[in-house]
Amino acid sequence: MYKLITAAASEPLTTDEIKLHLKVDFSADDALILRLGKAIRKSLESEMRRQFVTATWELYLDSFEDLIYLEKSPVSSVTSVKYYDSDNNIQTLATTVYETDLVSEPARVALAYSQQFPTIRNRTNAVVIRFVAGYADADNVPEDIKKIMLLLISYYYDNRGEEMTQARIKALMMSAGWMISKQKLFRF
Repeated sequence: MYKLITAAASEPLTTDEIKLHLKVDFSADDALILRLGKAIRKSLESEMRRQFVTATWELYLDSFEDLIYLEKSPVSSVTSVKYYDSDNNIQTLATTVYETDLVSEPARVALAYSQQFPTIRNRTNAVVIRFVAGYADADNVPEDIKKIMLLLISYYYDNRGEEMTQARIKALMMSAGWMISKQKLFRF
């Protein structure tokens, strides 16, 4: 289970950028445009298994695994790996016990050569990995992602209040689907 610890300080697209795309030159819809932008961003981050602008996350596991995938790419750092010891006290795992692969997508945390994980308490969420993910800031978010966001935002803005039929949803997803699949994080 993933838990957001520190949210991104900004959105990938500003309200002004979205308004420019929508050709909206008045401020009456600013709150709506902001809500649409956030909703689309959250949906795409979930679908793509990515974090657009830098945020801090924790991954909770019931036990250690020899290879752990961090599915909120791109990951820039692993801040800590903590665990509950046999006495149910939280401990920080020494960085010599594990190694991180921040190049691969998804990023990975692996048991280091000739190391072994400590004995942990048999409990839920016994292991907690804190990490930082995201493209640093809005300027570094790939243009393809921003284009997808603008496509979806403009569709929902232009069609608000209209019935969302299956045919409309299918047409929209076909338009955006190939772009989404190019950015989606897969684990094999």
